[in-house]
Amino acid sequence: MKARRLLASWLTSDGIVRALTRFRRPTVTVFALHRFAMPGMAPGGHDVRILRARLEYIRSRRIDLISARQAITDLLEGRPLERSAVAFTVDDGYADFAEAAAPVFAALDCPVTAFLMTDFVSGLAWPWWDMVGSLFGRPIQRPISVAWSGCHLELGWNNQDESTRCLHRVTETLKRLPDGARRRAIAELATALGVEIPQAAPAQYRAMTWNDVRRLEGTGVTFGPHTMSHPIQYIRKIL
Repeated sequence: MKARRLLASWLTSDGIVRALTRFRRPTVTVFALHRFAMPGMAPGGHDVRILRARLEYIRSRRIDLISARQAITDLLEGRPLERSAVAFTVDDGYADFAEAAAPVFAALDCPVTAFLMTDFVSGLAWPWWDMVGSLFGRPIQRPISVAWSGCHLELGWNNQDESTRCLHRVTETLKRLPDGARRRAIAELATALGVEIPQAAPAQYRAMTWNDVRRLEGTGVTFGPHTMSHPIQYIRKIL
């Protein structure tokens, strides 16, 4: 959540957009976005009104809006840029992109590439971090202890701030586990909290559909793969 706020403030800052026009050499800047604020979805995400304002501002500064594919092709072919450009990508495949953000990109004639978790869009799985987040929505009566792969955590919260801190600790710990161990740990956490995790994503975490994908392809959106279930795994450096 902290990283998302940081990216949101960066994206919506006049300074970052102005800076693009001051480079001596033309440059492509790629914004990698994830969630967009929309009623009925989990809180957080970028405000699409600000997104629209920033796209309009970028165009007014004569900065090209190009697709990620074009940026990569130009780079591989050694094609020089005539002026600075911006490309947008959106990860994961949440419904808020299809319903709230994609119309803004289309209205401003801005190419955007969405990278999809295929099992998520197919309704076969939902992101593990959302499963964890769904467990932290209410205060707990007593602290609990969990131990995963030698890491011991004492968890307890009575308000939203404490819940957010605990959620961050748990999420960062789980990122360091192999996917199978991570999913067992999430099941153990749910049991300890007395909460049942549904098989399908609740409405607030829902994905776009394949019908959405087909519809958006006709509006300038391109799509790419983003794994089947997005396990997230830290890679240890070999010294």
